[in-house]
Amino acid sequence: PMAFSVLDWIFCVAFTAELVVRIAAYRIRFVTMAGKWWNGFDATLVTLQLLEKGIELIAAGGGDTGSIRNSGFSAMRMLRILRVIRIIRLVRVLRLIGELRTIVICIVGSMRSLMWTVILLLLIIYITAVYLTQTVSDYRLEVVNEMDSDNLELYFGSLFRSGLTLYEATSGGMSWDVAVTPLIQQISPLLGVLFALYIAFVLLAIMNVVTGVFVESAMQTAKRDKDVYMVHNVRDVFRQVDKNGDGVMSWMEFQDSLNNPQMKETLQLIDIDIGQAEELFKLLDVDENGTVTYDDFIDGCVRLRGPAKSLDLMTIMYEQRRLAKRYVGHLRAIETQLQKFFSHREDSSFQWMYHSESA
Repeated sequence: PMAFSVLDWIFCVAFTAELVVRIAAYRIRFVTMAGKWWNGFDATLVTLQLLEKGIELIAAGGGDTGSIRNSGFSAMRMLRILRVIRIIRLVRVLRLIGELRTIVICIVGSMRSLMWTVILLLLIIYITAVYLTQTVSDYRLEVVNEMDSDNLELYFGSLFRSGLTLYEATSGGMSWDVAVTPLIQQISPLLGVLFALYIAFVLLAIMNVVTGVFVESAMQTAKRDKDVYMVHNVRDVFRQVDKNGDGVMSWMEFQDSLNNPQMKETLQLIDIDIGQAEELFKLLDVDENGTVTYDDFIDGCVRLRGPAKSLDLMTIMYEQRRLAKRYVGHLRAIETQLQKFFSHREDSSFQWMYHSESA
């Protein structure tokens, strides 16, 4: 449609202009800065889009299209390939939308758990399917002339079909009552009990445990993603605040950056209000010299995010015990000095009184 073509040209011009402006602004830093891989990714997408538009113009010319086809690669085939590659632009959106990035990262991080879950489920299905297939096969050999074993052959006629029936019964593809009825009516009611135990074990035990494993894996992955994002955000904030580039942030530089949106976002990530900025700077200023180094700023912000860890509590307890021992040692030293002082004073008083009486 004409409207889509116009929108495509508008986006092509906008993306190209944005890339040119970024290259002109950053110059050589465009390929050396922290986001150089994203810059290269954007440049590749814009280049492919410009190539696509160029091929469209060549194909619209008519005369050159035949020469392209004669060379072994038609213009329309190249257009189809480039339009498929255009889907890669969706990856760029992940960088801009934090929630979408977190969801995708959690799904990718759960792939290992999914693999082991599938292996465990297939193992249980395989063991149960072998038993049911063997039982049904023995029964069919005994009643080979009877016609009432069609349902058994349909659902449990082979190992693959038995496994598929068990999977459908547990995943909702079919009602497990339909599969278990021929076993109960034609072979034994005990197979119905076995089938019910299999359904209960898979649905109530395995699926609930797997759900918990997936939730825990997703939470850990989301936490790691937030930690990585916060570290990158803190680094960018420090580079913006440290205007002279000496690797040290003073209180004045920190105070001037409080109105920076990225600094506000960093303070929100560590649950610090802007009114508590001075207390935060004092906590980060370990040497109490009015400045915060790069390492102290990043390490402090990472530690302040979230609840205290067991290591932090054990460190505080250790410091408290060490201070208590030093305090007790000082008290004992003071007590010893006081005892010596009073003992010397009593001896001096006694000698004075003795000389007075002698005189």
